[in-house]
Amino acid sequence: MNFNFDQIKPHFDGKAGFIAGLAQQIGLDHIFNQALEQHTGRPPEISYGTLAQLMLINIADDHHPLSRLDEYFERVDLESLLGHKIDFRKLNDDRFGGFLDAMFEYGCSAILSDIAVAVFKRYGIKLSNVNFDTTSKVMWGEYKTDEGTMGAVDISFGYSKQKRFDKKQIKFSMGTTQGICIDGQVLSGNLDDKRFNVDNLDRAATLRERFETASNEFFYIADSAAFTKQFLEKANRLNVHVITRMPDNVKETKAAIELALEKLSELPTVKIETSTALSVYKVFESECLYHETALKLASCYSEKLKPTKTETGMKKVAKELENIEKVISNIKERSFACHEDTVLECPKFRIGHSQSFGITT
Repeated sequence: MNFNFDQIKPHFDGKAGFIAGLAQQIGLDHIFNQALEQHTGRPPEISYGTLAQLMLINIADDHHPLSRLDEYFERVDLESLLGHKIDFRKLNDDRFGGFLDAMFEYGCSAILSDIAVAVFKRYGIKLSNVNFDTTSKVMWGEYKTDEGTMGAVDISFGYSKQKRFDKKQIKFSMGTTQGICIDGQVLSGNLDDKRFNVDNLDRAATLRERFETASNEFFYIADSAAFTKQFLEKANRLNVHVITRMPDNVKETKAAIELALEKLSELPTVKIETSTALSVYKVFESECLYHETALKLASCYSEKLKPTKTETGMKKVAKELENIEKVISNIKERSFACHEDTVLECPKFRIGHSQSFGITT
């Protein structure tokens, strides 16, 4: 028997089958179709859910540009993956561009939230906390935006976490739980992290409701940028529990650390074991009132980190000594008319240099 191998069309599904299977498990096509068809008012020739799956398959595998996705799917058995036939020649950049426009108009964050809820319900994952953080992305070139346009992201100068203060930037925020991203935003480049955390509390409360998590089981986790009077007061109003780090320059922080050091030998030990290391801490629990907001504090001491912290502390002491010597050198050059004038100068010195030298006024 003779075979004409030119008539045999090979398929290389590979990762495509895995991604398509995951999408079907969480009902990805239904999520996109329900959201975007309601928004646009009409069903497209190829459904939005199908286009979403195809884009995810390609991103996870070979990552072709939109203009060449037809080349990628020519070698993929789309009927077996999706359960229905699709002419791969209709998978052009205009079609995918229209899909992306529809997703943007509906709200990318809303889509992400819908998918996350479906995933958590399907696999029985519980939302107990969300860890929020931001980063910056340097933008090259010139960008013009309409002043005061609602919803527009401002590409501008701001605090650069990449240390490129000479370039404009945008910022990203991400909310994760158990290593899973469930929330994200693109932010203006000049948005302050303190302002972000205050505004973001509303999103956190909405996430808690969407995932049907009880208030006493949900925690907003963030770095020390979240620790402000305004943030804590708003968290209380929304009944959102917060875990954050108190800055070192807060007097309540210093008081808690001093008290923990006094009782260091009596403190209980906590061991945290991971696949790579064992961390041992001594923990001191206390409470305080910060601008009429009741807080529970945990001061942690690590013997392992003692050498590193000691070195950091000694560098600060050396820098402080250098600053003091400069000030003393300047004062030595001054002449005072009498002893009383010298005494009057002392309080001014303490007030003027209290922050630099750690002097308590």
